[in-house]
Amino acid sequence: MIAWKLTTDFDKQRHLFFEKIKTDYIVETYICNCGHTDFITTHPEKTLKYICKECENTKFYNANSAWRNIVHFLYQNLDLELSYEYDIQSNDDTISSMYITRIPKNIDFSSRKVIYSNKPVYSLTLAIDGELKENYSLRFEQKILSQLKKNLTQYINENSCFNIPDSGGKDLNLTMASFFLKNQHLRDFNFYYWADIDRLQTDEVYIDNALELISNYPKAKSIKKAVYQNYITQLDDNGRFDSSFVEAFSNNIKDINILVKLLKLKLEYSMHSNIDKEGLNEIIIFLKQHYTEKQLLKFFMSKEFNSNRYLFRDAVSEFLYDKDVIKNKFKKVSCRVQVLHDEFVRCLRAERHKNMQNKSLVYSKQDMKACIETNTYQVKLPKSGKELFDWADDLHNCMAGYFEMIKNHETIIYCFFQEDILIFAVEICDNEVVQASGKYNADLTIKQNQVLTKWFELFFQKDKQMITNVT
Repeated sequence: MIAWKLTTDFDKQRHLFFEKIKTDYIVETYICNCGHTDFITTHPEKTLKYICKECENTKFYNANSAWRNIVHFLYQNLDLELSYEYDIQSNDDTISSMYITRIPKNIDFSSRKVIYSNKPVYSLTLAIDGELKENYSLRFEQKILSQLKKNLTQYINENSCFNIPDSGGKDLNLTMASFFLKNQHLRDFNFYYWADIDRLQTDEVYIDNALELISNYPKAKSIKKAVYQNYITQLDDNGRFDSSFVEAFSNNIKDINILVKLLKLKLEYSMHSNIDKEGLNEIIIFLKQHYTEKQLLKFFMSKEFNSNRYLFRDAVSEFLYDKDVIKNKFKKVSCRVQVLHDEFVRCLRAERHKNMQNKSLVYSKQDMKACIETNTYQVKLPKSGKELFDWADDLHNCMAGYFEMIKNHETIIYCFFQEDILIFAVEICDNEVVQASGKYNADLTIKQNQVLTKWFELFFQKDKQMITNVT
């Protein structure tokens, strides 16, 4: 037990003459660790040298100081060890998981009792608007924060809080809770697994009417069934639902049979999740001007479309770079991903060369460290738009289209040369290999892959794991 001294304003305490007279007195309460308590009424200007009558203790810690600033109080009393415990407090607007200590705060004259209150030193609060806030007065400790999260999560799971949709027996975590509080119009728990909810901005929405909305309110039962099956299949296979292709197909394909077949395709949605949604819709509109819906079905059914993670994404990016130039210069080619991609690159070549010609690229010292000689290869970084453009020409790919991303340090492309001849290039983002290829987007040979792996481990990979599935 800690010995405390608590100073209170006598005129603010309930007593026989409360609100009838003003005394300007204070009450100094001494709570000794021996169990004895003294209440002494005195004038603020007087200084008492109190000694406990029972045990003659003279050391009492200032409770008022602890309430004002717990950090300063503990710094001034390094010999003191407070006891702490975890607590949960909730009201209509917030739920707070707290790490508290109990400190004297008030006195009850009628019963001559000291009233202790909780002083939070750490708190984690979830508000009804979905905001999750951390506050701590003491030095940050991950262990305490982790326990606060665990306690708050457990409380939310055991109590019906803020009208969050029923999780159907699944454990609700704080990220999920925050998501539904920020999107209170979403009334089904499975919306948490939707990759995009931007279109679902209605008063209240459930899965069935959301699927109708993204599929353009189809009348044919076969389309409704295919959309629902697409949704279930994606959740089962990926644990996530990406509506991009469902929306693009439903908005642009008029033949019911072809649309149903497209919706039933088991596309690698996770592989295509980084494709610009509006760009996907626009490129399908453009392709429909040159190809039949049956040809588009074959296009999306092709092994080429599903086997190359980045080729279609790059084709969409090329199209969005300058749609008007492509529309004016496009020459109808075979309706295949690689062929269309290369045609877009051809259409943009002159425009891109003009835009990139005099622009430079700047890298960090860390980026430059990877430019070395290894296994007869010289690793280089393009230092200008012109150099990137020329190297893209050498490899016959769309590498030049990454200029803005490289310039904005969103990604980086290293090029591997042998005797001044560009052999292959690799894109690195967030210390991971995104893609690597040789001329005409060819896969690397076994030896080239070995060179890349050894170089990558040296500069980017901490765990020394082999690169797999490099395309």
